[in-house]
Parts: sequence; structure tokens; C-alpha cells
Amino acid sequence: MAEQEQRHRMDMDAKALEDDQAYRAAVLESHKENAAAMFRSDMLGQWMGGGIAVACVAGAIYSVELHAQWPVIAAFLSLPVAAIIKAVRSMNKPKP
Repeated sequence: MAEQEQRHRMDMDAKALEDDQAYRAAVLESHKENAAAMFRSDMLGQWMGGGIAVACVAGAIYSVELHAQWPVIAAFLSLPVAAIIKAVRSMNKPKP
């Protein structure tokens, strides 16, 4: 009787260990998928931000060619400059 109980307990422990390993593998896979999604999202944001900055600089250059007033040119250039300043300032802040 004791041997059957011990065998049952060992079987239950083995099953619990297998279930735990399967759970940990699923969590690890989920974290990998989340990290890949975050990377894609960050990369998309970088490309879109870069595109907007290039478009603003191009708009400023075009405004110069049209002999537009200086506030128009300043408005086109203020967005990329502000974005660069914000990015540089956020790099120096410690993350919580």
C-alpha cells in the first residue's frame, strides 16, 4: 500500500513538474512575441518620425524657394528640432 502511495505521489510530482515546464515555456514564448511586437512598433515609430522630420525640412526648404516669410519657415523647422530635443532629453533620464 505504501509503495502504491509513493508511486502515485511520484507520478503526481512528475506531472506537476511537466505542467510547470509547459507553463514556463508558454510564458517565455508569450514574452518573445511581446518583445518582437514592441520592436516592430518602435521601428515603425522611428520611421514615421523620421519621415515627418524630413517632410518638415523639405517644406522649410520649399518655403525658402518661394520666398515665404520667416515665421512659415520657423514653423516648419520647429517640429523636427523639438522632437530631437525631446528625444535627447528622454535618453538621459533614468528609467524607473
